[in-house]
Amino acid sequence: MKEKQATRGKSSKKLKKRKNPIKATKVIKEIEPTPSLQEAKATKKEIKGMYEKKKTKKATIQKNKQVTKTTIIKELIKGIVVFLCSIISVKGYYPVLPAYFTVCSMKGHASILVIGGAFAGMFSFLELNKIVKYVFILLVIGIGIRLYIWANRSCNCWIAGGIAGASVLAMNCAGTAVWTENEYELFLGLCEGLLVFGLSVCMHFVISFPVRVGYLFSAKKDKSKEEAMVIAGPQMERMESFAYAVNGLADAFLAMSQPKENLVTEEVSLLEQEVTGKLCASCDGCAICWNENRMRRSGGIRALLHAVVNHTTKAELMQQPYIEDCVRYEGMVEEAIQAFGRLELNHAWYNRLLENRYVIAQQLDAMASFMEDWAKTRINIDVKSKNLMANIVYETRESGLLIENLHIYEENRRICIEADIASKWDGGIPIRNYIKALEKATKRTIRIGKDTKNVLTQEFVPIVAYEDTKYYALQGIAAEKKQDSFVSGDSFSFFSMDDGNYHICLSDGMGSGNRASQESEMVVDLLQKFIEAGFHKEVAIKLMNSAMVLQGEDNSFSTLDYAMIDLYNGNLELIKIGGAATFIKRGEDVECIDKGTLPTGADVRLEIESIKKTLEHGDFLVMVTDGVIEYLRVKNPKETLCDIIAMVETDNAGVLAETILEEVKLRTQEYIADDMTILVTGIWEK
Repeated sequence: MKEKQATRGKSSKKLKKRKNPIKATKVIKEIEPTPSLQEAKATKKEIKGMYEKKKTKKATIQKNKQVTKTTIIKELIKGIVVFLCSIISVKGYYPVLPAYFTVCSMKGHASILVIGGAFAGMFSFLELNKIVKYVFILLVIGIGIRLYIWANRSCNCWIAGGIAGASVLAMNCAGTAVWTENEYELFLGLCEGLLVFGLSVCMHFVISFPVRVGYLFSAKKDKSKEEAMVIAGPQMERMESFAYAVNGLADAFLAMSQPKENLVTEEVSLLEQEVTGKLCASCDGCAICWNENRMRRSGGIRALLHAVVNHTTKAELMQQPYIEDCVRYEGMVEEAIQAFGRLELNHAWYNRLLENRYVIAQQLDAMASFMEDWAKTRINIDVKSKNLMANIVYETRESGLLIENLHIYEENRRICIEADIASKWDGGIPIRNYIKALEKATKRTIRIGKDTKNVLTQEFVPIVAYEDTKYYALQGIAAEKKQDSFVSGDSFSFFSMDDGNYHICLSDGMGSGNRASQESEMVVDLLQKFIEAGFHKEVAIKLMNSAMVLQGEDNSFSTLDYAMIDLYNGNLELIKIGGAATFIKRGEDVECIDKGTLPTGADVRLEIESIKKTLEHGDFLVMVTDGVIEYLRVKNPKETLCDIIAMVETDNAGVLAETILEEVKLRTQEYIADDMTILVTGIWEK
């Protein structure tokens, strides 16, 4: 037992001795810096990114290997075919060999396997003189096609066949002239040249036909492409539900921004409580007045307060006493006026709060409508347009271009084509080659979206093409600033969108000078930015108006004339907010459009009404500021301006604008009393 206790004691002593080192290690561990959660997450993201890069690189290498193997197999097959073409002979001529070599050279150059197969076939089956002849022909064909591609960045089958036929014909004529003068040999040489031309064209179409059919079948089987064409349904449902929630929030703010009814009754009740509480409660005769003549006394006080609310002056209130036998009547009038002043100030702040709520409601409603439009996807017609897509791929490749990620959309019975395009060769290819290829494939006129590169390189770039519009628009501008003013208070803007709509904005700032210019410029700039961002015109105008209401000071407002022309059908939409009259000129007939409303920034609850018209070929839309009409110094200025516009005979928008301004200045004796701006827009069929 003693031994055991002794051993236990020793072990306990050992444990006690070991406690200090353990504590020391714990302290050391606590002192050591530990990585933060953000650093750990960043490290995890870096590792994940490196893994994804390696995975992508590996997939790219495998894809390139597969492409290389496929290319080698294709070129090997071409080499075998060109080898077999050397066997086919017609009357001692071998037209199939240069024809097939021409088809193989249309991509810019024939591969080593094709050239090797051609030479192997010639040295195996042809005589020495024939070998010399066809080696020279193949050399001329290869160089000729290559030079044509270098100059025009593409070579179709007709041009390549012509080069091949001309090369064969030239060689045969030269050989006949040097070695023999036999007319029959010359005729056979001519026939061989024509035959090479026809075979080259036919072979190209025969070889390209399986490519089109293969594209059709591969497009139907490729599910991943179809999934990429259509935006995921759950995401769209989520966007729609989010838009619905934001719309509900906008309705809530709109309900909170409604003004209270019977506000005058509430004001009189509040004033009565405040006045009687201060004066009557502290008066010694309060009990006598309110006990004996309670109803009459209360009616008199209310009549007094109603007069105060209607802004009756103190002198008028003292001349006509509303409360009889009141010893403190003058004090009551003063207290009622002071109390109403405080209440009126609170009422002004409350109205400002309601306006801000209404502005927030408008902005939320604009956001909801924007998300709803975003959720409405365009109609993808890839599945229905496989043949069209195959034609586009074929014609694009024929133009010396490469195409990937091709999709076709339809909106209002008009097509939109999206694809990634690159050049096959160095040096770049003009964008017009791609436009011509699309027009040839679709049998429609095509236009390219804005900000598209004019030259295509070997790097793939996304290009959006649209069906071209029926009309095009040209504008003319004439303007004069106010006499002795350094800057005009009018601002305007012309801009077109990819959807085929042409937009015109004209704003006249109140007054003239720098401040008016800044106000009108803000109106035009905000409206253009909202429309270019994708907002509907009504929503964009309301957002712009709310911004003007929030920043407006000292009753500084601006007018707005907005026009949108659909260049596909000529439909015109006009929105006039405080602007001057607008005119439509059709030959000698002039129509005046006028609508009186408040300018922008004057009322947060802006009511927008659009005026719809239809323009035709050669029509002009004339928009002016009020300085043009108001200072004509005639009895009916609008009718006078109609006569001025009608008498001008021109097809030039700029000439029309300048002539109108000169005629107006003649009638004002060259004195410019206000800023004058005339915008003329004419449309013509393409």
